[in-house]
Amino acid sequence: KAEARQNAIRQYQDEELRKLQNRNKPTAKKETKVEPSLFDF
Repeated sequence: KAEARQNAIRQYQDEELRKLQNRNKPTAKKETKVEPSLFDF
């Protein structure tokens, strides 16, 4: 069950990162790199 949960979390994070990157393409790229660390908690 733990593995399934981790996989689901990774997929969710990947989707969120894609949304953020697509939304923030014109803006600074540094912000997109900093945000993933917040989701690790």
